Amino acid sequence: MKRHILRNGITLLHEPTHSKSMVIEAMVKTGSNDEKAGIRGIAHFFEHMLFEGTSKRPDSRTIAAAIEDLGGEMNAYTNSEVTAYHIKVLAKHADKAIDVLSDMLLHSTFPGKAVEKERKVILKEIHMVLDDPRFYKWMLFERTLFRRHPMRHPTYGTVEDVSAMTRSRLVRFYRAHYLPRNMIITVIGGARSIRGKIRRAFSLPHRERIPKKRHPAERPLRSVRSSSEHRRTKSAYTVLGFLTCGRSHPDAYALDILEAVLGRGQSGRVFDAIRTRNGLSYEVGARLDLGKDVGYIAAHASTDKKKVGLAQRLMLEEFRRPVTAKEVSDAKTFLEGNFILEQENPEERADELCFMEYVGNAERIEGYVRRINAIPIRKVLVAQKKYFSQPYAVAVVGP
Repeated sequence: MKRHILRNGITLLHEPTHSKSMVIEAMVKTGSNDEKAGIRGIAHFFEHMLFEGTSKRPDSRTIAAAIEDLGGEMNAYTNSEVTAYHIKVLAKHADKAIDVLSDMLLHSTFPGKAVEKERKVILKEIHMVLDDPRFYKWMLFERTLFRRHPMRHPTYGTVEDVSAMTRSRLVRFYRAHYLPRNMIITVIGGARSIRGKIRRAFSLPHRERIPKKRHPAERPLRSVRSSSEHRRTKSAYTVLGFLTCGRSHPDAYALDILEAVLGRGQSGRVFDAIRTRNGLSYEVGARLDLGKDVGYIAAHASTDKKKVGLAQRLMLEEFRRPVTAKEVSDAKTFLEGNFILEQENPEERADELCFMEYVGNAERIEGYVRRINAIPIRKVLVAQKKYFSQPYAVAVVGP
């Protein structure tokens, strides 16, 4: 993998391969954490708008056909930290992929009719999440866990703010955040001359003023926080978890191991305790969500209303029961295999390189397995006590 800083400030990561495919991803260092009251959801709204027309390709169908006619695919996502756009095509069509992605990022026109159309689509997306307790439980949990940090706000925003979003606000957001020094472009595969092609295609002017990320630090919980919402459902949906550090912290590796111990498919502690041994739930697992500076680890399960208390007690027991040497060893083997297999997927590889560059340095990916295997059980136990002995947050949606 080679890193280049282009003259206008864009960071380019290129990893040549012998594959017949190529992937290009552009990651903008802007997500829902960077939004203010009144424009919640604008980063996600803007992501939608980049597929709605450019000066060269007037509508979404023309943009999609430019890639899909080649047998390729394109997509995007927004989360609390970043917004990313990627295209995958045969390597011989690399020039077209670069042209389409740069056209979207540099020459989108934000048609007024498209703004109204996408507003309807996004409102449907919001209602889908609000209507489904399997999705909504995470929204309620994050709002319960975080009091100060913007991770408490959902990425898709609020009905009120999305309903009031205007084209002029979207344009101002674009001019403030879609700047060269705020972008990372990763290419997996493609020609050796990719640097020159990216430099010519993404010839954005150099602009110095990058919005500073000033997020209020989340304070440790002083007591257990709980929230519940009544729904006319057969099951109760529970999420229980703890505040943690972010991906840039040295403890992140120990937390990866702890997540593997707790939530590794059907052999993880949470699945074993709640489903295998007690038959309380069909849908059960654990999640580690680490942003750059803050994150959380949580267990979740859907159970009968009368079994919510038992499920929460089992979750806490598994979080706090000291890990064993065998569990840590098994977790490391799992993480190694899972990581290497994911990296075989060029889309996953491109996204991971972008994110790690955003966090600090993409080259850290190459040493991930080595760093995981170097973590002694002592450090895992220290991290387990440090984070899981603290008060937790719990959210329940159901009858």
